[in-house]
Amino acid sequence: MGSTISSYIGPEKPKIKFYIGGMDEGGKTTLLYWYTMNKCVETTHTVGFNKETFGFECPEGDVVCEGVDPGRGKMERMTWKEHYEGSDALIFVVHGGECGHQKWAWCEEDLEMYMRYDNKACLLVLVNTPTEKHPPTNDEIIDKLHMRNAPWLVNRQWIVMHCDVKTGVGVSEGLRWVVQSVQRQRMMGGRSASAYI
Repeated sequence: MGSTISSYIGPEKPKIKFYIGGMDEGGKTTLLYWYTMNKCVETTHTVGFNKETFGFECPEGDVVCEGVDPGRGKMERMTWKEHYEGSDALIFVVHGGECGHQKWAWCEEDLEMYMRYDNKACLLVLVNTPTEKHPPTNDEIIDKLHMRNAPWLVNRQWIVMHCDVKTGVGVSEGLRWVVQSVQRQRMMGGRSASAYI
């Protein structure tokens, strides 16, 4: 049985909040629109914060997801904590193509910043590889982001997965991992499961 993204929410569904960070032009906004519209939508640079709420049906149980997609302006950099606060998961999107060293350095700094701010949020690193003949391996991504043996990953649920935000391949699978991880964490006494919408 697969997973389904739906605009229908319905009553008394547990709520999961996630924040989308990552590489500039990596596909963050396109990913959020896949979640809300179930199709690829042409996007421009995000100004301010996009916030979308949608239903997600999966074998583990239906949930309501709230996704926050930040812009990269000065204002967003100053106020990101207000929107990240209380997130159950961080979806960190990077591009699987050739990117300069500086882009990876910025991503590494941002990822560590998010993780050190909240030691409970689950982490999904999504590698967007739409047209690459030789996409990077998970180990290569882990090394580029200096995640190997990182102290801020200790006792945290995290994974690296691949997707294509233009075709939707891997998009639902990534979100399903987030839902499973958050639910598992709540069962173990992590974040409260009492948040409903």
